[in-house]
Amino acid sequence: MVRPINDSAASALSHFYDAIRKVSFGVDVAPGRLVYIDNRFTLHSRDSFNPSFDEEGNLLRWVQRVIIAPNLWNHRNLNQVKERVFKPVFD
Repeated sequence: MVRPINDSAASALSHFYDAIRKVSFGVDVAPGRLVYIDNRFTLHSRDSFNPSFDEEGNLLRWVQRVIIAPNLWNHRNLNQVKERVFKPVFD
């Protein structure tokens, strides 16, 4: 998803990827498993996958995101579902 704008940026991105690969590891996220990733300390990504559907065509794989924040100001433009539960707005 990241595209370098010049040769220098391409070299820096290549070195960054090499450094990340040396210390990275995979986590198999099976149904019912909780994986907690603290974005303040961790870089993370997802591999591509083939989605599973139920008999009605609904996706079976869902990723829930939980954001812990000292206040809700940054979430003011989201759709509020409950007192402290917000649904993202997609275009």
